[in-house]
Amino acid sequence: TTLFRSVGSLKDVRAARERLMQEHYAPAEGAAVETRDMAGVEVEVVSVRGCATSSVLLLAHGGMFMSGSPRTVRHLAYRLAELLGVVVAVPKLRLAPEAKYPAPVDDFCAAFDAIEEGGVDEQGPPRSVAIFAESSGCAVVLGMLQRRLEARRPMPCAVAMASPWLDLSCGGPVAGSYLVNEPRDPVLHRTRMLGIAKAYLGDADPSDPRISPVLAEAAAFEGMPPTLIQVGDTEVLLDDAHKLGEKMRAAKADVSVREWSGVLHAWHVFFPVMPLGQAALKEAAEFILPKLLSEPSTHTPAE
Repeated sequence: TTLFRSVGSLKDVRAARERLMQEHYAPAEGAAVETRDMAGVEVEVVSVRGCATSSVLLLAHGGMFMSGSPRTVRHLAYRLAELLGVVVAVPKLRLAPEAKYPAPVDDFCAAFDAIEEGGVDEQGPPRSVAIFAESSGCAVVLGMLQRRLEARRPMPCAVAMASPWLDLSCGGPVAGSYLVNEPRDPVLHRTRMLGIAKAYLGDADPSDPRISPVLAEAAAFEGMPPTLIQVGDTEVLLDDAHKLGEKMRAAKADVSVREWSGVLHAWHVFFPVMPLGQAALKEAAEFILPKLLSEPSTHTPAE
């Protein structure tokens, strides 16, 4: 948790996140990473020996909109490639304060479109695409999904979210778990998060559903792909997870919200040193894999 409370420069925080798991995890022999340009977005394509390129997992990194990169989650990408047996593509999302909303959503949309149309190996469209997102990356992904729903475009076959930050107003005037769980959350604190949201949004309204997609009406979630949401029961983000689950259920979408005890925010990232991180990734992989292998390859919103 020291990293998240760092008082160093933003440059130092970003560099520390990239080093965080390097000494704790080494990929298996035969693992590889390639950097590619996809519609102007830098994307790391991670593979392990024997994995398929006919299906793809897109990984949306977190970092509270101000840090994070494909490198910070490269170990996570390797592990998901091992668990799923498919390549994992990680777009490099632009960061605040240099780039503000909707820059990272635009980046993820562009990378998703490029992979949907041409795959990761120039062999044509993949048979299926799934998404795994952590922390602030979940808001980016949900924003992309709602854009695709509005445009009646195909959905990924499955989405898994880890500790999603989806309400940039941090609960608004009610606050809820943002205050109730703050004494029990060793990582995230509401005042700091509101400052981060300001740096990311500038003068934009954090309660705008385009910015905080969980605040949209339930009808906006009709046609969402099957979704697994994992969250710690002491996280300030607990309400965000349950709000998304409630609205998706109201829209007759397939969703499961799983609370975990004894975990930190986005504990999946720390799987090399946290057994519960390994367990959560296995649960996510077991949710995603059957959908990656099933037909049709994408979920299309109803007309």
